Amino acid sequence: MTKFEAACQCSCEQWVDSFPTQPPKHKFSKKHKKNMRQLFAPQNSDKRIKFTSRTVKILTLTAILLSLSMSAWAITRKGLPFDILNASGLYAYSVVADTKAENVQSLSVNYIPAGFERTDITESTMLYFYKYVHGGKEFSVAKNVIDASVYYDAAANENEIIEINGKRAVYYFSESYGGVIFNNGEYIFTITGNIGKEELIKIAQSVK
Repeated sequence: MTKFEAACQCSCEQWVDSFPTQPPKHKFSKKHKKNMRQLFAPQNSDKRIKFTSRTVKILTLTAILLSLSMSAWAITRKGLPFDILNASGLYAYSVVADTKAENVQSLSVNYIPAGFERTDITESTMLYFYKYVHGGKEFSVAKNVIDASVYYDAAANENEIIEINGKRAVYYFSESYGGVIFNNGEYIFTITGNIGKEELIKIAQSVK
């Protein structure tokens, strides 16, 4: 299997995993139950409801739209499928779904390890980037538009698939630096630093 075929297979599996295992429960009204009983009444019953071709088309279209909306809800909840490709010594993380990119307007980091202070800020419609430093330790948080390609160095070939708030994420490690990359269906988040895997995950779980 080629790398491209493997990436396609991985993307398909992630897309299937994005669907909810238990759809929301729905309670039908008494009127709906009555209509359904009439619909499936015996052929010789005069009370059967007969649908016109126009009504059938409307019902079919409604079912399709409902299915699409449920799929969109599941993908947003789980995050969009992504590719990880080796690009001349660097790895490239990119979302494979065709989606409209929304401008970045804010970045919230709700967990900051004790003693760290923010030293660098970059804010634009494409990227928000904050850097925090404490002694010889540092970490950075970036929020990219969903259609960006995020490049990172994992010279030791350390790529691990983990979960951040129920969303598939990548944890990588190179020399003394590690990082977490994931998307929430709207934006790509990257948390990088030399503060250890557990702290990077805690920060990743807190960003918005």
